Amino acid sequence: MSARAWAENQFVAYAPIGLLAHIAGRVAPQPRIETVPGWFFGYGDSDMTPETRFRRTLWERFAADEISRPVTVPWHEGTQLRVFLGNDMSKLIFVDGLFEPNEFVLLASFLEPGMTFVDVGANDGAYTVFAARRAGTRGRVVAIEPSSREFERLTANVELNELRNVTTVRAAAEEATGTASLAIAEYGHEGQNTVGTAIVNPRVGTASLEEVATQRLDDILAAAGIEEVNFVKIDVEGSEPRVLDGAGETLARYRPVLQLELEPEWLARQNSSPDDVYRQLDAAGYAVWIFDRATGELRELESAEAVNGNVIAAPVGWRPTSFRADG
Repeated sequence: MSARAWAENQFVAYAPIGLLAHIAGRVAPQPRIETVPGWFFGYGDSDMTPETRFRRTLWERFAADEISRPVTVPWHEGTQLRVFLGNDMSKLIFVDGLFEPNEFVLLASFLEPGMTFVDVGANDGAYTVFAARRAGTRGRVVAIEPSSREFERLTANVELNELRNVTTVRAAAEEATGTASLAIAEYGHEGQNTVGTAIVNPRVGTASLEEVATQRLDDILAAAGIEEVNFVKIDVEGSEPRVLDGAGETLARYRPVLQLELEPEWLARQNSSPDDVYRQLDAAGYAVWIFDRATGELRELESAEAVNGNVIAAPVGWRPTSFRADG
């Protein structure tokens, strides 16, 4: 370990948290819109540049002491995010500066002023804030999040960026109206909350249970006065099939592009599988696309190809547009 790294470690280990939070906001990286072939959750762990190493040390201090103090960092399109160092998402945004970069390249090329974006499982609002700024004052964003903890963080990020085109809904998008138990993920893994009595990720503990409202996506959008839907992002820890069951009218009427997280293990714990989702999409006239590992760009899913992560589904015949850095 270099003398500089040792000194930084000592400083971070003993400095007051208020001071560290202030410093964290000053050293946070500026996010980039760029394709990253082969990106995965731990992609930035091998980056040992001094700046990244220092941010990682800060993040690790917050994680070790389970500190829940927000740090405001820059986000895309001149926006900001309140993140909580120590949890999964903040590691990607604050330490690496790369959070699902290929997905955001797609959104940057797709979203235009006046469009409507729906964020199912909005978590802290990283997608919501980006889409709201891209959609502009003539556009709409509907952000749906059932957890009281994450809903509060989502709302704070909407208010931080003064986004008047966002409608927030505290509910779980499901196949029917009613109530359900929501398992709340332990510290460090916020955002992996799961409809049911346990977190689907076996490596994450369940901190508590909440009773939450459930609504069909069709009904949520009708109540919000939505008359056009262009893109729907669905990240709900294995409940994706039930979201689709409650979105039949939306898919048939508006034909939006979809982004879905398909984790076979999570789906299995919710008594489903990627094949079940493919059958739903096929019945709706949708084809599935994936981000190619070698290029980071979209290509159509090949028959019997294993998937683990985000996929894009779009009406048959749709083709992605090329991304231009100048917008």
